[in-house]
Amino acid sequence: SLDTTLKNTIIRELRDSFDFYQASNYDHFLSVIFPVFKDLLTKQQPAFVENAAEQKLRSTILEILHRFPMNEHLKPYVDDIIVICLKLIRSENEDNAVLCLKILVELHRAYKGVLEEHIQAFFTLVQEMYRNVGKILRDSFEAGETPGGPVTPFSNPFASPRPMSPSSMDTPDASNRPLARSLWSFKVLAECPMIVVMLCQSKKFPVEQAAEFIPLVVDTLKLRIRQQQESADLAAKQHRVFVGMCPQVKNKALYHEFINAQAKTFSFLAYLQRALPAKLRIYQDSLPEIVIHLLQDCPADATSVRKELLMGLRHILATDLRTAFVPEIETLLNERILVGDGVTSRETLRPLAFSTLADLVHHVRTDLSPQQLSMAVGVYAVHLHDATLASGIQSMCAKLLLNLIDCADRIPDKQVGRRLLIQILSTFTRKLQSLVAQFPRVRDQYRLKMKQLPQTPSPSSNDRDPITFTSGTVYEQYLPIALSTLEAQGDIIKDTRFLIKSLVSGIKNAVFNLKHCNPPPPPSETNLQEYNAVARGFPPEEVAIFQNLFRAGINCFDYYGIPQAAEELNASEGAASPINPTIPPDGPTLAAHHREFTAKYGAVTKEEKELLEHFASVFIYIDPAIFQEVFKTQMPHLFARTLIHISLLTVPQFFLASDAVSQSFASIALEFLMDALDELGGTDLLKTSVMVQLFKLVFMAVTLFPNANEIVLKPHVAKIITSCLKLSGKAYNPADFFHLLRALFRSIGGGRFETLYKEVLPLLRMLLENLNALLNTTHERHMRDLFVEICLTVPVRLSVLLPYLALLMRPLVLALEPGSELVGQGLRTLELCIDNLTQEFLDPIMAPVINDIMWALWKHLQPDPYDQSLSHTTVRILGKLGGRNRRMFKSFPQLNYLNPAQKVLHMNIYFHGIDHPHPLPLDECLAMATRVLENPAVDFFYKEKALALVTGQLALLVDTQGFTAHYLQRLRQWFRKVAAAHISAAFELRRHTPAAPDDVLATVIHAVFRAASVPGLRDRAIALIEQVVRYFAVWHTTQFCAQLSESDYSASVPGPSPPVASQSAPVLVESLVRAFASESPEMNQLGEQALHLFYRTLPTSPLADSHHAALVAQLPIFHDLAVRFTGCCYLEDRSQKLGGCRGIRLLSMQLQLGRSWLLEHVVDFVKGLLYILKDSTITEFYSRAAHIDFTTDTLYSILWQCWHKRPAPDLLQIKFNSIVDLLIIELSNSNANVRRTAQGSFELLSVETGISITDILTPLREKLL
Repeated sequence: SLDTTLKNTIIRELRDSFDFYQASNYDHFLSVIFPVFKDLLTKQQPAFVENAAEQKLRSTILEILHRFPMNEHLKPYVDDIIVICLKLIRSENEDNAVLCLKILVELHRAYKGVLEEHIQAFFTLVQEMYRNVGKILRDSFEAGETPGGPVTPFSNPFASPRPMSPSSMDTPDASNRPLARSLWSFKVLAECPMIVVMLCQSKKFPVEQAAEFIPLVVDTLKLRIRQQQESADLAAKQHRVFVGMCPQVKNKALYHEFINAQAKTFSFLAYLQRALPAKLRIYQDSLPEIVIHLLQDCPADATSVRKELLMGLRHILATDLRTAFVPEIETLLNERILVGDGVTSRETLRPLAFSTLADLVHHVRTDLSPQQLSMAVGVYAVHLHDATLASGIQSMCAKLLLNLIDCADRIPDKQVGRRLLIQILSTFTRKLQSLVAQFPRVRDQYRLKMKQLPQTPSPSSNDRDPITFTSGTVYEQYLPIALSTLEAQGDIIKDTRFLIKSLVSGIKNAVFNLKHCNPPPPPSETNLQEYNAVARGFPPEEVAIFQNLFRAGINCFDYYGIPQAAEELNASEGAASPINPTIPPDGPTLAAHHREFTAKYGAVTKEEKELLEHFASVFIYIDPAIFQEVFKTQMPHLFARTLIHISLLTVPQFFLASDAVSQSFASIALEFLMDALDELGGTDLLKTSVMVQLFKLVFMAVTLFPNANEIVLKPHVAKIITSCLKLSGKAYNPADFFHLLRALFRSIGGGRFETLYKEVLPLLRMLLENLNALLNTTHERHMRDLFVEICLTVPVRLSVLLPYLALLMRPLVLALEPGSELVGQGLRTLELCIDNLTQEFLDPIMAPVINDIMWALWKHLQPDPYDQSLSHTTVRILGKLGGRNRRMFKSFPQLNYLNPAQKVLHMNIYFHGIDHPHPLPLDECLAMATRVLENPAVDFFYKEKALALVTGQLALLVDTQGFTAHYLQRLRQWFRKVAAAHISAAFELRRHTPAAPDDVLATVIHAVFRAASVPGLRDRAIALIEQVVRYFAVWHTTQFCAQLSESDYSASVPGPSPPVASQSAPVLVESLVRAFASESPEMNQLGEQALHLFYRTLPTSPLADSHHAALVAQLPIFHDLAVRFTGCCYLEDRSQKLGGCRGIRLLSMQLQLGRSWLLEHVVDFVKGLLYILKDSTITEFYSRAAHIDFTTDTLYSILWQCWHKRPAPDLLQIKFNSIVDLLIIELSNSNANVRRTAQGSFELLSVETGISITDILTPLREKLL
């Protein structure tokens, strides 16, 4: 009896305080309020005006019912609520009916099975709605209103209406929009299919009863507004495509509701197809037309509706009904029909649409016509190049095109199929090129990710920084619209690699199928099988495709190097790039570098290797002439990319191991490598290693396919040998050329290549003589073994080698030495000579070295654990000699005699029952400890014990603990007193020739230096070296002061004991010189550090006063060092020459010994350095460019320090004239390096002294003539 307005006020207050009643006493609340709600909803008539008071009241009540908690308290009222909702759905307006449907859904979810008794009633209700759809269309879009009442636009037609909020209900200007009846509303109908599907999944409901919906659903989907049909027909007549809502449709809101209802119904149809496939098969012919007109009629801004259609279409196309869509493939391939014209649809629905259509094309590809195949290839080729699509969609496009290749091959018209295959091949090639173009951006993004840098926020329009174009990622931050789909959580590297894999597979398949589409063979062709084995008939523009394909393909493998490059990013900053390393003149050998190179760069993952082989296999299916044309132009690019990504060596390896293209590629590779042979042996070790590896691969191809590749290698054999011997004298790393020779000889040995042996024969004498000269001058074990192996593996027959057999004796002796890796090769060579040559011929040749051979053989006669195969072979050789070895002996073995009186170190041992001690010499122990420390193969445990022994012996020889602070203070005072009175006497003291150093102490110190090169002993050994150097510095200064004052200071001031050696300075000099002249770079560095420490220790002990600092240069030890370093320059060993040059450089440039000291030795220094340069003509192998530059730079620095900005005064004229006399003779030297150094020296002297070169040379013009 209350007024409706008052009821609304009460209901709104109840809704706003509903949570309070629910929490306090929910049971009592339901018992009181539900009967009232039931009475209001069933006894009052519904209203069909949105702003009517009755409508607000009923809508609020339904909203409260929807908000009821679905728990046990509500369960007694569930049946009544269901009955009320079903009744209201028939009589209410569309907004309230939608709320009733939502209440039913929530009840079904909360209380399973409560709707099962009402399923049939609900289905009847929904079927009645479907039957009303046709009449609704006619009345709404032709008469302008629905049978249930007028229809006005609704602002949000895509979602079910939400209940009105209190604020909207109180607004005075609220809409008075009429509301349609529920049974005549598209909005209500759109909610029903989902509920029907949910009820059909009930266990007690047979799904077959849903078959009654199929005719109604199909008829509803076939419905189309008259205006839309007319617009579509008109566009078809004009050969256009009609998409979207035509302008003639006035009621746009109602049209959106109708399309949304059809989309929901189409999804319902997709469910029915899965549940009842047989019932729906009779409608399969009409389904394509339904789908197409639904996609055409979908408005441009109805993105959610189109997505609903595409999802339903995806489910239908997953069934056998997809065959019905084959005639409409071309229509569906139209992007406007499939995606629409809306911007949002294009940006969000294209992946779904393209993948749905790709599934259809993939499954029906065998039924497609050539025209449909061509259109599908064109459409998905465009999508493949669309950078705004995710990489997953691009991979899907690539896979689809890959699947269409076989279909193109089966086209009866081979020309049409060939055009399609070329189109696919060109598409994949351009995609690889685009991936190469975007690689820098991807790399930068990955490096930023590895560095864990924070993402730069998008700047506002008011505070943007200046745009930087150096990085793609920085530039893209300032773009107003994103140009590509961003995958925040995706791994772009992994996705790109997967895409590359798909592209390579497609390319390989396309090229393989091209050979089935070859043009007709010429009449002269008789072997049709061979003709059709490869793809032929490519015009120039198609040849360019293969060239671009190869370039882009190998560039794309940079994606496999991104993680490694990112890990090395921090380490490479501020240092030499690991991709292009350089080495100093005395850096690691090539053999060591090869091991490091393989460990660091040579590791190729299985996935990458397989992909590289797939990519390389593409080119073995093309015409050999095209193969030649492609790789003659692309070989430099392949080599350049291999230096960046070392795994690309798999490509030439695959070609050379393939019978089809091995000969062609070997010829191309050899021509390229021979042109670049002078670049071998440079400072770029990576480039050198790649070149050597390519040579080895070519040589391997000769071994695999001798008949095809022997003639390819033949023109280059002689040039390789002569060039290696010639260019090794100019290279920074000459060993590279000999590694190349060894690889060549290893590959073509074995007696199978007679043609190649004939090329080696004219060079045999020259080759063996040069190798023997190298053996006589080298002392490096690894280089000696290299030369020996080359000599023993010279690829010629033994009969040809007989005149030069004497040149193999010296290498044979070195190969037989124990510890060499060539013992087996040496034994085989010796046994071969004994088996095939007569005694009368072989014995005179072996006579000069028979002693060395026999000693080497006897050393292999050892029991286990020695290699017994070597021992057995040695016994067999001795047996074949039959006693001839004894008859050829010229001298007998010399036995070592040990004189106990000559031993310095010994240890007294007492035996039981004997009173006097027995001295045990320690010299042999010291020698063994030194050998243990020098041998890298010895276990660390024994090296540690050897250092302990050396440390104990050093304590017996040198007292490094006797320097007290009192002793140093008194010594400093005494030196000041003596130096002031006898400062001039030092000039004579340094000229005394020192006695020979004590061998034992020098050996101990050398052993300590060796221990410092062992990683685990380095710290302890360096500490010992520091103590020894400091001891000699102080002791040498003490002896120097004592000679000046003619008194023994050490007798009056307690201090350290003198060393066991009578001359301390020669012992230290000998140790330093041995360190400088060592072959080990670590020993060289330790020697330099020790000499620097000696120099720093002098002024910090008695010479701390700067007034007497000039006396440091007058100490005799520096004169001794200068003499020894100069003498090293005249020795044969290269390491000793370089050690002398290195010592001269340190004395003259790094130690501040003064100009006067340097002038005293400048003539000797220049003579020694010039001899190093001149001696390089003895063997070109040692004239390493780095060593020549090092020596020349040292000479220039000495001259510069002596005459820097000082004209030659009278006091210096003698030295100046002596230098000029030395240099003027070298102007005519046959060695170009010496001539250039002399010329540069005269230029330097002219600049520094201000005297022209003409004036310098004029007094000596007679010598020039």
